[in-house]
This record gives sequence, structure tokens and C-alpha cells, in this order.
Amino acid sequence: MKEIVVICSGNTCRSPMAEGLIRARLANEQLADKIQVASAGVDATKGEPASQHGIDLLAARGISLHAHRSRRLQLAEFKDADLVLVMTSVHYNNVRALASPEMGSNNIVDKGLEPAQMHKVLLFSQLLSASSKHDGDASLFDIADPYGQSKEVYLATLLQLEEILAGGWSRLLALCGEQEFHSSVK
Repeated sequence: MKEIVVICSGNTCRSPMAEGLIRARLANEQLADKIQVASAGVDATKGEPASQHGIDLLAARGISLHAHRSRRLQLAEFKDADLVLVMTSVHYNNVRALASPEMGSNNIVDKGLEPAQMHKVLLFSQLLSASSKHDGDASLFDIADPYGQSKEVYLATLLQLEEILAGGWSRLLALCGEQEFHSSVK
């Protein structure tokens, strides 16, 4: 089974919404038994529910976030994940710093992840890009954090996530090595 991990800051807004959208689409395309998706936050407090605006907006799309509880990103997830999607350049740089050999005994290298495995860490917006490089690609952008803002701001974030997934779905599947399943499901 392939694994996708979606990362944001607190794991209550962007990453749970993205996780729910991806999980629903995988189920709709009968790929849920081939790819699993999880989410986490780089600064998450364990056990917080998803934001109410996120719960409400996804519920309107038939996706439940009621069972979601926030959790902090664990280093072991990098070793096991086939694809790690981060919401911002700051998250990307946090992950890159963890994979750096200069970070001492608490870095991912000591836990079994080599810096060369950073290829599987992408900005969420990179699903729309043919490039796997993070630096210097002008088409890349951050997904703004709606935390503490109005339902309209959450909706704008959700629409942005949906647009990226619509345009980048084939790439997401290819990055997970599941392109052959996608073409047979149509």
C-alpha cells in the first residue's frame, strides 16, 4: 500500500481538508485499498478537532472530518511515506532542515531517512507543476492558513485545494506509482 502524508502547521485546517478531499477521491476511484492518506502538523497540539469551518465545508461535499484529531508530524512518517505534501515553503524548509546531516542526532538521517529522499516532499501546489524542484519554480505558491478566519476564507482555501487536486490528480497518482490504476478506473 502506498502512503501520502499531508502537512500543515497545526493539523486542524488545511491538511485535514486536503486529506479528506484526497481520501474521498481515492474512494470514488476505487483506489482506497491501494493508497492511504494521513495528515499531520509541524506545530500541532495532539488531539484537537478539525476546525468547525472545515468540518462544515467538507460536510457539504459529503466528506466527514468529525473523527479527525490533530497530531504532530513524526519522523518515522518520512521513511514510510511515498509522497509528502506540504502547504508552504516554510513547511518544506522545516522538513529539509530535519533531513539535513548537520542537524545532529535528532535528524531524520539518524532515523533512517537520507537527504536524497527529499524528492518525495513537494509543495501541494507542485502537483500542478511538471517540475520536482522546489527552488526557482515561479509557478509554485503557498496555501495560506485560514486558521481563526471567516468561513469565506476557509472556503477560498478549500476551493484552492480542490483546484490543485483537479489539475494535479494524475501527477499525484504517478508520484505514488499508481498511474496504471487511474487510467483503468475511468
